[in-house]
Amino acid sequence: MTGSDVGPDCPEVVEVRYKGYRHGFCENPRRLPITPGMAVVVGVDAGCDLARVGLGGSFVPVSKEDVPEGMEIHPILRIATEADLKIERRNAVRERKALRTCNELVARHCLPMKLLGAEYRHDRGRLVEYNLRDAQLALRILRRLKLVELAVERSRLTGLPPDRVAASIASFDFLYLTELRRRGIAAPTVESNRLFAELPESWLPTQESQLVL
Repeated sequence: MTGSDVGPDCPEVVEVRYKGYRHGFCENPRRLPITPGMAVVVGVDAGCDLARVGLGGSFVPVSKEDVPEGMEIHPILRIATEADLKIERRNAVRERKALRTCNELVARHCLPMKLLGAEYRHDRGRLVEYNLRDAQLALRILRRLKLVELAVERSRLTGLPPDRVAASIASFDFLYLTELRRRGIAAPTVESNRLFAELPESWLPTQESQLVL
């Protein structure tokens, strides 16, 4: 970049629009000569992403003080090159194909869901690294807190498979109903008021036979 690329009138912070309905604010630390609708490459947590400046509204430069509290301000790395735009076009084709394939799978398996869209990030390599770091953090948390060992122990106590031990109601029902069965007591878990009223009196738990937990 040469001195002619930078000017005193270049905005410090601008609003940008990403794919879909996402938008945000970006700072222009290098004072690049950006204009409304221009494609720029923005630095984000997972690498970089492509955005357009002031697309869909007026081009109003703002200061950092005008940005809503809690909203991150990402830096504009560069004005998008033809290579960047080529990646964007290629990703758009892949997104349509991915969305079509996923919709076919949803319909085939009668899944109760509606897909809103699919998105390929501009820098997929960095996105993979970002997700791997996140997964490694999750593994460290599992090891440090010994959550796997805890799940196995809860599985042994409740009789539920390890992937169901977080279902506290199911775990409680397993212990509760098993013990009541040993005592010859029938106890429904849903609509109990109506069902108890329809049961013979001899089936209802007495004060002496109630299970104290």
